[in-house]
Amino acid sequence: MLVVEKPLGTWDEPFPSSGMSGGEIEVLGYRGMREYDIAFDGFVIPPGGLLGEVEGQGFRQLMRTFEGARIETAARAVGVARRAFELGLRYALERRQFGRSIVAFPRVHDKLSMMITETVMPAR
Repeated sequence: MLVVEKPLGTWDEPFPSSGMSGGEIEVLGYRGMREYDIAFDGFVIPPGGLLGEVEGQGFRQLMRTFEGARIETAARAVGVARRAFELGLRYALERRQFGRSIVAFPRVHDKLSMMITETVMPAR
């Protein structure tokens, strides 16, 4: 695994280094950060760019990195789901139809119940 400094790009050219190219990956829903694909062709790695100072260990290092990334991704997903529930509940309590709050309608409170249940219960 290699570590190399990436020069700051611009909106029009996010990868200004010679031998480095890529583009933004369009994502659906979550907009917390941008994601990019990146490719290297003829890119020069300066001395000292080997992470961990031992060749052949990149895959193992990457897998250790994924352990933390999976936890972060799960925590972010739970936070987004929790906020969606809170906003949905607030709307259902405030919105009125036929003289009563829509949370009183079975389809609405059932949906809210399932939202919070799926958020707090562990996956099977």
